[in-house]
Amino acid sequence: MSLSPPSIVERISELPKAERDALILSLSAEKALALRYDWPSWARPNQLPPPGSWSYWMVKAGRGFGKTRTGSETLRQRIKDGVKQANIIVRTVGDIEKVLVRSSGGILKVCPPDERPTWVANKRLFLWPGGATSFVFTAEEPDSLRGPECEFLWCFIAGTMIETPDGRRPVEEIRAGDLVSTRFGPRRVIATGNRQAAVGTVAFSDGSELTGTA
Repeated sequence: MSLSPPSIVERISELPKAERDALILSLSAEKALALRYDWPSWARPNQLPPPGSWSYWMVKAGRGFGKTRTGSETLRQRIKDGVKQANIIVRTVGDIEKVLVRSSGGILKVCPPDERPTWVANKRLFLWPGGATSFVFTAEEPDSLRGPECEFLWCFIAGTMIETPDGRRPVEEIRAGDLVSTRFGPRRVIATGNRQAAVGTVAFSDGSELTGTA
């Protein structure tokens, strides 16, 4: 088993006490605060996102790895990079408060005051200072993932039936201005579009299927 190299802070902690104390005392209050929230300084290399362009990053590790902190910090960085809608999926409803809100590696604990989002519990929503939003969903309620807007969309194929206040309609018949049903009630369509693309099908444990673009 190969061990991950230590973080910058871990390397500092291994210095002789005199050197370590001198380094710490040399920091101004502003630099000390900045270091506290500088994730790359605290993270081990395998806790940082892989370099280059990628679509999926899976962290498969046991207890003590720091998966919650890794996820919270990665989300925090995505928001800083300009993402406006970044949603979260956790295992159970109980994990929302336990993991995301109250744990030491949760979103509210890893963000400095000027970046810290507001947690709206009754909407399961993080409101970020710059206007970004993060809705929280659970694996217990997979159907709740159908409909919420985000910056990465699953495009529906022709023939997919869309719920509207007047009944189900094929997606290709939906036009800008029409009302469609969402988990937040009826919402008006702002714009529509279409293109040719390869499609695939996802099968769910209840036997249902959803076909859409990759």
